[in-house]
Amino acid sequence: ASQQRIRYTASGIRYHPLYVSSTLRYDIAVVLLNSSITFTDRIQPVRLPARSDTRQFGGFVGTLSGFGRTTDASQSISTVVRFTSNPVMTNANCITRWGSSNIQDQNVCLSGTGGRSSCNGDSGGPLTVESGGPIQIGVVSFVSIRGCEAGMPSVYSRVSFYLNWVEINSDFQRIRFTSTGIRRHPEYDDTSLRNDVALILLNSPMTFTSRVKPISLPARTDTRQFEGFTGTVSGFGRSSDASPYPSSILRFTSNPIMSKAECIVSWGFALAQSQNVCLKPTGGRSSCNGDSGGPLTVNSGGVLQIGTVSFGSSYGCASGWPSVYARVSYFLSWINENIW
Repeated sequence: ASQQRIRYTASGIRYHPLYVSSTLRYDIAVVLLNSSITFTDRIQPVRLPARSDTRQFGGFVGTLSGFGRTTDASQSISTVVRFTSNPVMTNANCITRWGSSNIQDQNVCLSGTGGRSSCNGDSGGPLTVESGGPIQIGVVSFVSIRGCEAGMPSVYSRVSFYLNWVEINSDFQRIRFTSTGIRRHPEYDDTSLRNDVALILLNSPMTFTSRVKPISLPARTDTRQFEGFTGTVSGFGRSSDASPYPSSILRFTSNPIMSKAECIVSWGFALAQSQNVCLKPTGGRSSCNGDSGGPLTVNSGGVLQIGTVSFGSSYGCASGWPSVYARVSYFLSWINENIW
C-alpha cells in the first residue's frame, strides 16, 4: 500500500516550564494544531497510560517511530515515517549504562540491541507498547553522542510522569469535581443489581461551557422504550477485555437499543426487567469495567440520558452479550425526591 503524508500546521507550542536544555530534564511539550485531525483506519489517536497504571514496562517490546535519520552515515532525515522495536529496559538496568544523574523517574529507556535506536530528527516522536492496544509510554529525548548505532540505550521522557501537565495544557481537559455526598437507592441489591442507581452531590456547582453541559432526562410522560434508537455509552472504563487498566481519556461507543423482549432472550426474566434497558453487542462494542454509573444516551430532539451503566457479562465486555443499564425513566420519581 502507498504511503501518504498528511500535513498539519501548528498554531502554538507549550514547552514544560521546567525544561533544562543542558540536562534535558522535563523534555516534553504539547503542540497545538490549527485544525482538527480527521481520523481514519490508518490515522488514530494513541492512548496514554492511566493514572492508576504504575508499571515501568520493563521487558515489553517498545516501538519507536519517526522521520529521523536511518543511520549515523545518513546526511538527511527520512522522507517516510519509519519504525523499529527493541525491549523496554527497567530504569535500574538503564542506570548501569547512563548513570543515575542522567536517568531518573521521568525517563524510560529502550535497549540499543542490534544498533536499533532513535536518531537525529526523531526527537518528540512516540515510544509505544502493546497492552490491550497501543499505549504511548515515552517521547524521544536523547541518545549517545557516540551515535545512534552505538548500542547505547535510547532515552525517552516517561509520559506517565507528566500526565497532570499534559492534561492541564491540552486543548481539551478533564475537569475534576469532588463529591461531598452520595445517595444510593434504598432498595439497591448488590446480588441482583436491582435498583442500581445513585445520586452524587458535588462540592461546588459546575461551570457550564460549550463542551460541559447538563443532560436532559426523559419526561414523565415519555413512555418510549427507545428500541431501535442508536444508544451511545461513554466513560473511562477499560477499552478491551485485554486491557488491565481504565482509560486515561473519555471514550464512547454506539449500538442499537434492544427491545425488552430481545434482551430477555439473552439475560432471562430474572435479570432483564422493566427497570433495565439493554444495548446490542454488535461488533463487540459494549460498556466495560470502570464504566459503571456512566450514561447511556440517545438523540431525540437533543441528547437524552435513558440509562446508567449497570452490568455486563462475566464472559467479557466483547463477548457478544448485551450490556445492561438502569432505565432512568423508571427511577424519575426517586431522582426528583432525592435531589439536594
